[in-house]
Amino acid sequence: MNQNVMKILIVEDDPAVCNALSEALRLADYECESVDSGDDAIARVLQGGIGLVLTDVNLRGKDGFAVLAELTARADMPPVVMMTAYGSIDRAVRAMKGGALDYLPKPFRTHELLQCIARHLRPPRSDDPVAVDLRSQAVLLQARRIASADANVMISGESGTGKEVYAQFIHRHSRRADKPFVALNCAALPANLIESILFGHDKHAFTGAGQSREGKFSQANGGTLLLDEITEIPVELQAKLLRALQEGEIDPVGAKTPVPVNVRVVATSNRRIEEAIADGVLREDLYYRLNVLPLHLPPLRERPGDILPLARAILARHSQQQHRSVQLSAAAEASLLAHQWPGNVRELDNVLLRTMVLYGGEVMQAPDLGIPLGSHVDATAQQRRMESAAKKLEGNSLDVERQRLEEEVIRKTLQEHGGHKGNTAKALGIADRTLRHRLQQLRERAS
Repeated sequence: MNQNVMKILIVEDDPAVCNALSEALRLADYECESVDSGDDAIARVLQGGIGLVLTDVNLRGKDGFAVLAELTARADMPPVVMMTAYGSIDRAVRAMKGGALDYLPKPFRTHELLQCIARHLRPPRSDDPVAVDLRSQAVLLQARRIASADANVMISGESGTGKEVYAQFIHRHSRRADKPFVALNCAALPANLIESILFGHDKHAFTGAGQSREGKFSQANGGTLLLDEITEIPVELQAKLLRALQEGEIDPVGAKTPVPVNVRVVATSNRRIEEAIADGVLREDLYYRLNVLPLHLPPLRERPGDILPLARAILARHSQQQHRSVQLSAAAEASLLAHQWPGNVRELDNVLLRTMVLYGGEVMQAPDLGIPLGSHVDATAQQRRMESAAKKLEGNSLDVERQRLEEEVIRKTLQEHGGHKGNTAKALGIADRTLRHRLQQLRERAS
C-alpha cells in the first residue's frame, strides 16, 4: 500500500456488489477496504487513513443515513458518498441535506463511480501520525476519542515518539480546530523569563519591559496550548499554572487584575511521572489537573509495523524538499526493521536525512544507512547475511539477489506478525493481493 494515498472505505452488505466495487477501484489504482455494517464503518473511519466513505443506504444495523449522521457530527471526518438501488429524488435530497457530498443511484457505470471518487477523495495529510501497526492504530483511535472531549491531556512517551505530532492531531480533530494551536518547549525557556513567556507582562513590569506583551496562554485563547516537557517548569511556578487551569484566568506579570482565558492544555513528558512527583519536580495536584485524559505513546521498537511506512513517509517528505527521488532497497528495509531505534521516530528521521545528504544515489543500500550493528537484533547474524549477500552478488545477477533479499524481508515480516497476511501487507506497504502473489511465487520456487 502506498502510504501517501488515502483509502476508500466501501460499506456494502451484498458480497457480490462489494467485490465488484473493490475490483473496479483497485483496477483504477485506488486503495480500498470494505465492511458490511454501519457500526464497522464508523469504527474503521475512527482508526484513520480513510479519504472517502462509499456507503450503501440499506445496511444491517445502522443504515447509511445513520453512518452519515454520525460522521458529519464529528470533526475532520472523510467525505461521504451515498449509493442505493432504490434511487429517488427524496433520498438524494435527504442525503445531501445530511452532509453527503454526492449520491450514486444504482445501477451506475464504472466511469461514473470513478469520476465521483476523483472529485471527492480527500488527499492525505503529511502531518498526520503514521499508524499501521495494530498497537499504533489503538493509540490513534484513543487520540480521536480524546480530541472530541474538551479536557486537558497528558501525553507520555519516550523522547522522539511523536508527542507533538499527536498533540497537533488532537487539536485538529477537536472543536477548537479553527482556533490557535500554540506550542511551547518548557525545557528551552530561560528561567528568569518563564513566567512572562507563559502569562505575559504589563508595561514596566520589570527592567527592560518597555511595552506590554501577551503570554502563550493569551495567544492560545480559545484554542490549544501544548506545554512540551512540563516537568521542566520550575516547581515554584507550577502553583500559578495550576491556578490558571483551575480558575480559567491568568495573572500577567505586573498586572493589577487577572485576565480570563479559555485554553485546553496538552502537556507532554518523557519522564516517569511517578519519579518526577517523588523527586519534587512536578506537583502532584498539577499532574492530576493535567492528566484528565492520558495518552501513552509506545516506543518505535514496540510497534515494528510502523517502521517501514514511517521510513517511506519521511523519505517522501525529504525527497520533496530536496527535489530528489530516493527509495530503500530490500536490504536497507531489512536493516531498518532489525534496528532497535532507541531514539524512536526522531532517530529514524535523522538516519534517513543524513543518508540522503551524504549519498547521492536513488536507491539507499543497507551500508549507506550507517546504523551501528551493536544496536541490531541478532546483529552478528545480520552481518553474516549481508556479507553472504555481497559474495553472492559476484556470481549472481543483481535481479536474483534483490529477489532473495525481498523474500527474506517478506518472511521476516510475516513471522513478526504471527503469519497474519493482512498485517504483514500493511507493514510492508503493499496491497494484500500483491503479498499473496509474492507468497505464491515463494512456494513455486521452493517446490
